[in-house]
Amino acid sequence: MKRNGWLVALAVVALTFTGCLKENESGSDGDGDSGNQPIVCGDYTKICNMVPGLGCASEDAEALYFSVLVDEQLMLVRQDKVTGERLALDTIAKPQEANIDYSFQFICAEGDYVYYMPFDTSVPDEQKKYKIWRVKKDGSEKTMISAPDDVLYDFYILEGRIYYRYLFSSPGVYACALDGSGSVQVMDREMGDPILYEDRFYYMDYIDFPKVSLVSCKQDGTDEQVLLETSNNIRFVIGDDDKIYVTYSGAKGWVVRSMNSDGTDPRILVEDLPSMPYMNTLNGALYLSINTESETYGAGLYKYANGRLTYILQGQILNFALLDEGRIIYMNQGDISCGRLGASYETKIDGTYNKKL
Repeated sequence: MKRNGWLVALAVVALTFTGCLKENESGSDGDGDSGNQPIVCGDYTKICNMVPGLGCASEDAEALYFSVLVDEQLMLVRQDKVTGERLALDTIAKPQEANIDYSFQFICAEGDYVYYMPFDTSVPDEQKKYKIWRVKKDGSEKTMISAPDDVLYDFYILEGRIYYRYLFSSPGVYACALDGSGSVQVMDREMGDPILYEDRFYYMDYIDFPKVSLVSCKQDGTDEQVLLETSNNIRFVIGDDDKIYVTYSGAKGWVVRSMNSDGTDPRILVEDLPSMPYMNTLNGALYLSINTESETYGAGLYKYANGRLTYILQGQILNFALLDEGRIIYMNQGDISCGRLGASYETKIDGTYNKKL
């Protein structure tokens, strides 16, 4: 693997809470089934090819993959969907220092392996972090597939290839085979949070910061199109309904809008949010986590569908995984047993049946 990397974020929640419906005047997204069924691992995570970033969980037909703390060891585990039996695939020792970030990031079940990045901020040597590892789903063949001197930012897997960026060097996007071989640069320009969707890259352009643009271009860099210009920051996802969902700073708070993948048909969905939400989509519905309380919005996880914003889970949720069978796995910063990043919790997609994993 050559040098380059990609992105990060995390999540949290506490009590189960339902209610607080808010009707919005524009936008209408259904809950119908999609032929492109995603596995979602949070904003700054992975919805198949649609959202790169930090993933707190993944799944395949047989099992769930997430982290749990057992006897002072944070474990990346495989949990059988039928029996509930757990198998430890990798471990990180719990740091002795308080307020330490440590986790397994970008968890992605693909083929016979689980791909991930171990992360521990108590380790000062960055050469020992920011690496891509994979382990067989039976716990064997644990291998670091990025080069020992690589310092990577993030990665995602699309159509049998790993796409990644470097943290400190070599701007652009790189790709390699699932065993780490055959690394090539697929885009040489600086990109913020790039998503390869169909035949185009979508990314943030920070060159003229504080002006920020959401841009798309073909894979060879041609046919550049500016889809949105704003100030300070943008967060976006591409849903399984072929819509782009964007949040950005408005006059009175954060705004969420949708548009087609070419930027047409822009619609304001939600306005005046007290903080920039983390977002993901599943089956045509948009999920938002808001981390600041206001008179209108409580902190927690929301679902937007059919013009309605529904409050489904209370707490400060950053990283959450929407799984195909109607479950959400999230990091609960209210539970500090796993350090500052919180412990893994699971709930149903309507916010009920909330439990620690």
